[in-house]
This record gives sequence, C-alpha cells and structure tokens, in this order.
Amino acid sequence: MVIGTKSRQIAYDYVSTIENVKILSIKEKSKLGFKTSLEVWEVDTEISHDSKLIQIVFHIVFTNDFPLEFPKVYVSPDTYERTKYIPHIDSRRLVCTYDTEIVTTNPLEPVGIIVESIKKAKNIILDGLSGSNHSDFNIEFKAYWEDKYGNEKYLPNTILSLTNQIKPESSLKLICLKNDIRIYRYVLHKSDETATQFKDFLDEYKYGYNEVDVYFLDDFPIDKPPFDIKNRDILDLIKDRGDESFERFKAFIKKYEFPKFVVCEKNIEGKQYLFGWFHQYIETNRKGFRPGALNQFKALSTFQSNQNVNRVTTDIFTKERLENRTSGMLPKINEKSFLIAGVGSIGSNLLYFLNSMNSPEFRLVDTDKIQLENIQRHLLGFEHIGSYKTKAIKDYLLKNNPIQKVSTKESSIIKVLSEESNYINDVDYVFVAIGKSNIDNWLCQSIKDGKINKPIFLIWVEPYLCGGHCLYIHPSNPEFENFYDGDFFKYNVIDSSEYNTGNSKLSLREAGCQTTYIPYSSSNVISFLSSLFPYISSIIDFNSTESKAFSWIGNTKDINEMGIKISENYKNIASGTITENTV
Repeated sequence: MVIGTKSRQIAYDYVSTIENVKILSIKEKSKLGFKTSLEVWEVDTEISHDSKLIQIVFHIVFTNDFPLEFPKVYVSPDTYERTKYIPHIDSRRLVCTYDTEIVTTNPLEPVGIIVESIKKAKNIILDGLSGSNHSDFNIEFKAYWEDKYGNEKYLPNTILSLTNQIKPESSLKLICLKNDIRIYRYVLHKSDETATQFKDFLDEYKYGYNEVDVYFLDDFPIDKPPFDIKNRDILDLIKDRGDESFERFKAFIKKYEFPKFVVCEKNIEGKQYLFGWFHQYIETNRKGFRPGALNQFKALSTFQSNQNVNRVTTDIFTKERLENRTSGMLPKINEKSFLIAGVGSIGSNLLYFLNSMNSPEFRLVDTDKIQLENIQRHLLGFEHIGSYKTKAIKDYLLKNNPIQKVSTKESSIIKVLSEESNYINDVDYVFVAIGKSNIDNWLCQSIKDGKINKPIFLIWVEPYLCGGHCLYIHPSNPEFENFYDGDFFKYNVIDSSEYNTGNSKLSLREAGCQTTYIPYSSSNVISFLSSLFPYISSIIDFNSTESKAFSWIGNTKDINEMGIKISENYKNIASGTITENTV
C-alpha cells in the first residue's frame, strides 16, 4: 500500500493523461480559500448537456491520509456561479460525492479513487442541470436552509427547541435568555412539562430570561434555494393561505413584543424538522409620522418590506431525539425512575451507568457532604467539596441535561421511608449503596412487611474490593434471609471467620474518631460496576421477579498475600468473574 505523496503522484500521472489537470501553487490555494499546506489539483474538464459541451473546473483537495480516505471535490467559483443552485453542492462549493461515514476507499487503487470522484461530481452537476435530482432538495433542505446566500454576513442562528413536533393548538413560547447558555440565546417550547422543568433549571441556576409569543406557520412551501428571503416574500406567502392566516399574522406583528419569531415544520423522509426566522426589529418612529401613528405591520410591509429575515435553524433537545441519535432506536414509552440511597463512591459511579438508560428520573438520598478524601473514587471531584453529595450529583446531571427529572433528600433512607414512603414507592427500582448491613436488613424487612413495594438492589463491596456484591430482592419473593448464614452473607469472598474475629487488616483508620474506612481503589469500583451493570440492566429490561444475588470476584491474590483467608467458594474462580445465586 502506498500512502501520501507517492500515492498522489501515481494518481496524478494517470489522471493527467485523461484530463487537463495541474497542481495549484500556494498563492492560488490561498486565493481560493484552501489551506496552503494541502495539495490541491485543478481539473479543467467538460460535460455534455443539451447537445452542448459545458466547461467545468474542479478543485480536488487532498490530506495526507489519501488514499485511506476520499479527497474533497469542490467546483471553482466560476463553475459555481454558472451552475447554482443544484442539489449536493453547498455554498462553500463543496460537491457531496461520497458519504465517508458509510463508503470507504480501496487504498490499493489511488487512481480509481480520483477517477470515480471526478465521475461522481460530473454526474451530480449533470443531474442538477437536467433537474433529475431536484427532489433531493427536499431531502437536503436543512443543509440549504442553514447555508449563506448573496450578501449575507452570517450563517443562520441556531436556537434550542424542547419539542420536535408542533400541533396547531400548541401554546408556543420563545425563551429569550439575557446571557447565552453556550451557543444558545433562544429556547423554543410548547408550554408543557418539559418546558416547566427547563425553566426550573434556569431559575435554579439564576439564568435571567423573558418569554414572547411565537407564530406557527406549519408547513413551509418553498423548498429550493436560494433562501435569502425578504419580509415581502413572507407576506405574499401568508396571503396565499387566506384571510384568516393573514389577519392572525398581522395581529402577531402588531403586538408590541420582541423578537418576532416565526416557526415552521417540514416533513423530510417521514421525519419532522423545525426551522424558522426572526423578523428584524421594526422601526415605527419615522419622519413624517406622528408618534404612534405607524403600527409595526405597516412599517414591516412598506418601509422594511425589502429587508431580509434572519433565518433560524433548531437543535432539537428531547429525550426521543437524543436516544435516537445514540442508540439509533426510539426510546421506550415508559421512562424509568430510580431511587439511589447512598451516593458515595459506589452509588455515584453506579448512577453513571444507570444514567445511560435514556436519562431516567433520579431520586437521591444521602446525608453526607463530599470531603477531600472522597474525590479519588467518587464520580465528582474537587469543585464539589463541601456540597451535599445529593445536590452535587443533581448539579452534575442537570448541567448535562436540564430536562432530566432529579430530586434530592438530604436525609437518611430510614427517615424518608418513615415520613415520606411514597418518595420510595413511586419509583420503579430502589438502589441502596450505603454499605451498612443493619440498614440493608431493615430495608429488606420493610419489603416483607409491605412498607416498600418496589424491587431493591442492595450493593456493597468487601475490603480492597476483593469482592463486590449485589442482592436483588423483589416484593413477590422477599425471603432475603435465605442469602445469609446467621449475620454473614453466604457468598462473601473473604471467609466469615475473618469478619468474626475482627481482623484489623479489613479496615484502615486515620487519626481521630469515626475515621475508619474500607480500602479499595477507584479502578476496582469501575471494574466491579461495569461487570455488574449488564445483569442489573437485564433485570430491569425483563422486569424479573426472581430475587437473586450476584458476586464479583476481585483481586484475591493481594489479600492472600496479606494473610486474609478467602472463602472456599472462590478458591478456583478467576478475578473479574460474576457468579449468580438464587434461593
């Protein structure tokens, strides 16, 4: 395989025998807006259309990765002006020859890559001139809408949309932020629960904003570029929809509220897309008119009729869209809700895994704050020291996804069950990562007593994380005591005799009272939870009603060398293994 300069030379030697081709100088590349460090060929060729030969000039841009990837093909500025607007050529003059996400090159054939790229580019232009591919305008509408035309200085703005589908009766509003959130100044919503969550997020994090009404135009009839649309074009378009639509639009424009945003829907290959535009500020104070005599609609339709609207594209921010963009599948209708009691080193990292299940609702219960000694193995770090673990996790989640449902209780799980049992019983699954056997047993007994009616995952680890365990107790099968021999879990990795005698090596202690801790590393936590999570996920996916226990075997070699006895159950089981046990 030949890569880099030599492969380009092989291709050049052949292509120059069938096309008029030259390698551009640094000055020529700079003038055309290409990086001067890249090799660029100019191919002067012809296509036959309507019994005439039409001159076409391509610029082929290579990276050092050729022939492992396709070069980019552009048309020259002159060719672009003579052939625009046709599908698959954007305003940068780039010809969309091959989708590199799904088509790969044959690196053994550098000549073939160039010849096929030129052939593909020619066919795109021919199909565009003949009109045979004009239906592709609709498929690529979004790309053309977001392009720049004529004397426009800027690309269209991008706003955040909390909906991807609008019904005529929807109460549409536009949130106008006083300060941008990253790239967003505006947020479109339809006054639903998601909007309320998002505004709660804005309020909690002190983002100032106001709201204005939005005009919904439904389907947009113009589907071919250029899209440098003026106020008069919009007025003509709305007039064609009848008097009722026109009067409604007039009332919207006359209302003294800015900005004036119009949103539209377009169905592209079975999917709904939202886009729109802002009408620029309407000036009603003009010479020759007394104050208040000139209304905004009159000004828009006369003095400012030749003014361009500011086109807008939307980034859809919904659970459905995010899930589809990640897993490729539409999410399940029933969203999951989880309560996690104990969001320390185990619970916080467990949350990371659970959050992958389409951003479920979380209810977090813990009394502790993050301390310096926690950050090495906690999900969160230094910036959250001194914060309640629950509130810090909520902050982490909402800053990643402001429309996720997250609530917290800075309280013990015992108190929550005693005083607000619905906070527990209204979720789908309860996860307990407190690591205290008395509390675990009390919660299991609460299931048997009917105080908790949802399945519980109890998760804890042994010293040095030589073992990690998960006990799944379902209300229909709550006999948790069958997993124990007296006070000890049957499937502990460390032999029960070590716990009975209180081996001092099983815990460490810093100076002072209540500073004893169980030693284990962050890497072992991740290894344990990543091995366990597929089992948790399977239980949730299939709604398993069978109580069972899972045990993960860590590095037993180290604790053997420390003289800590290992249970006979695990003498010949490899590290990293998960064992499953049922009653």
